Amino acid sequence: MRELIMTGFKIRKQDEPVNYGSLPNVDTNRLIAVYIRQSKKDADDKNGESRKTQLELKNYAATLSGEKGAGVREYDEKSGKSGQKRIDQREKLNQLYKDMEANLISAVIVSREDRLFRDKWGTQSGTFMELAEKRKALVIVPPLSINSKQRFYNFSNYEHVKAFKDKMQAAYDYIETHIKYMNDNQKNKGARGNYDGRWLPPGFVIPYGQEKMEQKIDVYEPWAKIMEELYSTWEAYNYSIPKLARYVEKIPYLFPDIPEEDTKKYCFRTSIDRASRGFKPKTAITLKSWFMNIVYIGWWLISQESGEVIANNHPAIIDRERFEKGYIQLTGHTLEGVPVNLAYPQKRHQARKDEGQPPEAVLQFVLSSPIAPWISVCTAFNRYKNEVREELYYKGFKKIEGEMYNKNLFCIRCDALDTIVMKRLEALAEFDKQLALRIEHGLEEVRQQQVKECISIDDQLKTINADIKTLTGRLTLISELTKDETEDEDKKDEDNPITAIYNRIQELRGQKRELEEKKKRANILEGQEEVQQFYAVLENVKEEWPKLTIEQKQKLIKLLTTKVELTPCSMHWYKLTIHWIGPICNRPDVAYIWRIRPEAQPALETWELDLIREHYPTCNMEYLLERIPNRTWGAIIGGASSIGVKRENSDRGKGKRAIPTKVSWEDIMFFPNKEKAIEMAREAIEDCMKHKTSLSAKWLIPLLPESFIESSEDNNIIHDTNERRASGSYFYGSP
Repeated sequence: MRELIMTGFKIRKQDEPVNYGSLPNVDTNRLIAVYIRQSKKDADDKNGESRKTQLELKNYAATLSGEKGAGVREYDEKSGKSGQKRIDQREKLNQLYKDMEANLISAVIVSREDRLFRDKWGTQSGTFMELAEKRKALVIVPPLSINSKQRFYNFSNYEHVKAFKDKMQAAYDYIETHIKYMNDNQKNKGARGNYDGRWLPPGFVIPYGQEKMEQKIDVYEPWAKIMEELYSTWEAYNYSIPKLARYVEKIPYLFPDIPEEDTKKYCFRTSIDRASRGFKPKTAITLKSWFMNIVYIGWWLISQESGEVIANNHPAIIDRERFEKGYIQLTGHTLEGVPVNLAYPQKRHQARKDEGQPPEAVLQFVLSSPIAPWISVCTAFNRYKNEVREELYYKGFKKIEGEMYNKNLFCIRCDALDTIVMKRLEALAEFDKQLALRIEHGLEEVRQQQVKECISIDDQLKTINADIKTLTGRLTLISELTKDETEDEDKKDEDNPITAIYNRIQELRGQKRELEEKKKRANILEGQEEVQQFYAVLENVKEEWPKLTIEQKQKLIKLLTTKVELTPCSMHWYKLTIHWIGPICNRPDVAYIWRIRPEAQPALETWELDLIREHYPTCNMEYLLERIPNRTWGAIIGGASSIGVKRENSDRGKGKRAIPTKVSWEDIMFFPNKEKAIEMAREAIEDCMKHKTSLSAKWLIPLLPESFIESSEDNNIIHDTNERRASGSYFYGSP
């Protein structure tokens, strides 16, 4: 064979621009998009060259656009975005799709076709191609190396459509062939009882020096001993995870640091958080997962779906009999899956007794708090006389470093707070007769914008519905043709065309449900009919609001507000801030809410009882309240009674006390004017007692025209002046 002889060399400068060859004709009056995606997390660093290549596509796009063109727009998904995700599940691709629909994009530049999709059935790529054809947008793959050629797709050309479909099929084939092959190899390795890359619980390691295909896990004695002791502690706590979690919280670390010589002997594949001088779990869920992991009894799980295991695969840390007792407590069944009736103590009010309207949480999706990163809705069963009621509560909490459970910051009844907001909306609508009309116009604009925002979801649903219709017709036809044929017993079920089509239809219906649910969560207005319905509600809130379903109430509140904040300010005072949309109010609408029954308070501490013993007999209320600021006078009276201390001169029968017994010094000091604070608290308590309510709201913006003009002044009017008064008090409570 004749060798190729190099006849000469050509010097090229490092910063010399790339010669892209002939460029395709594109509409430079519209933007040119550059779409960037990497599948693996941290691929920005680990696969830096791939990202660099994609980022340099902007140079090609700029060359294509020219100096007088509309320019280049980058859509960078960063790393960790799979090509199997739908259009609406990828933020930047969804934005690109909306911009294409708005006719802003003339071409989409990608490094490879599979950067757009790895779509098994072509639903996503088909939806994308249909829009690209409609908006005359090209897909271009520039030459990324000297020997590569430029590829571009004009979807009005059927040959280009076929070529792009072939590339999409090849993109998914990579998953079905190479990736699937690698995963199958890992599964086969695990099926033999060998280590297959999974995470291991504390106490197990992979010794170095083993053959790759024959790796087995082994016990790491220093941690295994601690794990066995931890399990014994759990048994001593009668299998209580919360008690064990409190125990782990108090110790600086659970597992000590790994000596350097051990890191050279073993591979540690345990996911656990670092603590002072060692490691320990951060959540109680981690403890629970350990005690349900059958690796501890020497079993090796082969398949999560079938539940197949290899017994005695490796040394055990916990005896099977002991492990199974705890496993039953956590799961309610044995290791073989046999249900076990556990003798749990009967929980009080466990079942809902009343058959009335179920409780609601209208503010569930808009309520937030500056001090609570998370707000959830929890259920409680409470007894009122002879009746048990199911009630919902807004529960605010945050994670405290070093604690395994979240710290509860407040817990307030949903219907109570919902009613405060609804009554305010009713008052605003009654005060401003044009509010409903302004909201109607505003909601119609929102609806039209939502149509644009959800265009990718609507187009996907359109494609899916068409596919379901086609496949259903094909299924009917094949069923008719084969009903008289003798069934081939040797034919595998997955090879049956009827089964394949049926499975595909079910998969499409699942995708359809997901998309419809996402559209529902996005608070989409369902046409002009729903806009008219909400207009009617705002025309007569008192009569029409109760007729709405909980979903409609939540949707309306979400549309009318940008944010609703609840902030605990003192033992009894809460600050509620409603950020209405512009047509309602151009400034935050603030109320201070008095809660007649505060959060549960801890028992009086020793130092507090010592102060009560010393000062309670003779001092005035203010003196002692100031020194125990988080206690009410009623709590102080109770503490004095518990230690046998009495007042030398009783306060009873002498008219109103200077400070109500249900007020703490913290409540008073929250406002700068002490006398005003006591007066407000007294009024709120009297209102709650009079109306048998649990909440009383004092709104700071009076219902006057000038009050709703946007202002830069502090909304906390009570802190500024005593002249302005709240427009009204709204109450809510329990019977």
